[in-house]
Amino acid sequence: MIYGLYHQFDLHPEKFVNGKQQVSGLKFFFWEQSFGRIAGTNVYENDHSFFYLFHCLLLLILPYSFIIIKSVWDSIKQFSFFENQVSFLMTSVIVILIALSLSSYKIPHYTAVIFPFCAILMANTLLKHNSQKDEKFLGIYCKSLLVICLLLCGVSFYCFTPSLLSIFLWIVSIALGVLFIKEKNYIFTLASIGVLLGVLFYSHVVPNLHDHTVGKRFTNLVKENDLLDKEIYFVNRDSRAMEFYLQKRSQRLTWAEVLSHKEKEGALFYMEKTAVPAFQNDGLKVKNNYCLDVYDLNRVSAGFLNPKTRSKYVEQHCLVEFYNK
Repeated sequence: MIYGLYHQFDLHPEKFVNGKQQVSGLKFFFWEQSFGRIAGTNVYENDHSFFYLFHCLLLLILPYSFIIIKSVWDSIKQFSFFENQVSFLMTSVIVILIALSLSSYKIPHYTAVIFPFCAILMANTLLKHNSQKDEKFLGIYCKSLLVICLLLCGVSFYCFTPSLLSIFLWIVSIALGVLFIKEKNYIFTLASIGVLLGVLFYSHVVPNLHDHTVGKRFTNLVKENDLLDKEIYFVNRDSRAMEFYLQKRSQRLTWAEVLSHKEKEGALFYMEKTAVPAFQNDGLKVKNNYCLDVYDLNRVSAGFLNPKTRSKYVEQHCLVEFYNK
């Protein structure tokens, strides 16, 4: 990879990368891609707040979020950096999280680097309370989590019709959770609740959400209508997922380039439905038009999750085949 970066960029200072020349691929990889985001030398930016990674971390470590908060708080109260290993770990978590939060470009998976530290902190708290059969903390916490999970399952089953596998795994996880609570084995209770959330999310919620994405929906459409042999062009839109599922690259075209590509009759152009009439006004005639409702999963809203209002939140995108008048 280093060899490739050097030959692709460092040996070609005349290339333009993000509007700049003399860009070093090695410098980008070893400095700008990571530390450069904190130092402010990386060109990539997003508008996430300083606390973005903090609440991302709490979501990513569900259902153990409250335990890690308690672990950190207990460590602060008993803080001794050089004598207490837990305090050292807690400091590592906070320092790394603050450093990552100073980055100009923040993505949730950045927090994965501190998961091992969080796991040790939580294990320390869980073992301490579990050995004491602490009904006051772990008992109430586990029972509350189990009730919340039941409610979440009900909501998810309302949003999307569950499969028999999802229902079966859900029942098994709930049964184990109840059994472990009765035995006051709270560590296994939390494990079963974690499995329940994982099963619910990855076998039910994610597949149903994924079915509404551009890549999945249009890939199925292309295969069902035997359109695999046709060239597909993206017009002011993009879908890397569609390219991945179809195992073929698609050229990106501007509005003007579509109008000038008369030799591409028989090809399919991927665009928003609202753009189709404008192309017709500019002299192109629609031969075939395949339109589907799609949704951007980067910002899932309550309105989309509600099946009664979902139709108001989707967009219509199309694969269009033109011919000239």
